[in-house]
Amino acid sequence: IMPHNWIVAAPGSLAQIGLAAERMASSPDGYARSFIPSDRRVLHSIRLVQPGESLRLNFRAPTTVGEYPYVCTFPGHWRIMNGVMHVVPRLADIPADELNPPPAGESSPDSRPFVRQWLFEDLAADLHNVGHARSYERGKALFTAATCVQCHKARGEGGEIGPNLDEIARKVVDKKITPADVLHSVLDPSKDIEEKYRPVLIETNDGEVVTGIVSDRTADSLTIVAGPRAKPRTVLLKDVAEKAESKVSLMPQGLLVTLSKDEIFDLIAYVIAAGDPDHKAFHK
Repeated sequence: IMPHNWIVAAPGSLAQIGLAAERMASSPDGYARSFIPSDRRVLHSIRLVQPGESLRLNFRAPTTVGEYPYVCTFPGHWRIMNGVMHVVPRLADIPADELNPPPAGESSPDSRPFVRQWLFEDLAADLHNVGHARSYERGKALFTAATCVQCHKARGEGGEIGPNLDEIARKVVDKKITPADVLHSVLDPSKDIEEKYRPVLIETNDGEVVTGIVSDRTADSLTIVAGPRAKPRTVLLKDVAEKAESKVSLMPQGLLVTLSKDEIFDLIAYVIAAGDPDHKAFHK
């Protein structure tokens, strides 16, 4: 439902490549360069591929035995969209239960065609339509399809590494934010990150890089969550060599590129209604 690239990199370089790509998010030419860092540790890559598009990459596998990370570096993706290519001395020595590639299949039934790279200016003039006659059913379905539910809780369901929809709806009612602000945050999630949801970058004394949201802290440790499906990681403060805040949100860009204008307004209405089907935004 959003753009992706693909990079295979040198062993041990996943975090460094991911962070370099994050820095490109604020660069004017980042999108044109497909968020692929100019780094000698990038061994092979493909450009950004839009929803509904496919691309095949053929390359010669490395001859040096090791674990080579592969990753999508579109902003907000690298922490959760990564894996490992294992280069081994002899494939025949690998147990059969470890050789379990997924079967080649059809595209996901939920895949959607690319519509456009929406800008706020494309939607601003009609944003008043968010407040009435929206489709609750479609808004709810898109909240799941666009992966919002993995990080945001609505009516007791969903993740907790992003703002609860009740928080957002309350701020709209109190006029602390507007529907335009909500739309801005979806289009450009890194522009204004709420403090408690700002990712941190930690380098340990051993040189390991740990990034994510601080979900818990004690007098001697921090618990870091890298993404909606990642297991929490506890880092002892005595092991922290350096700690900094990231300027890039865990919420990825490009969430709306497969949606029509009406679908976007249904989704925004669902957010500002905190998933309440009786909200005035869904009245005819």
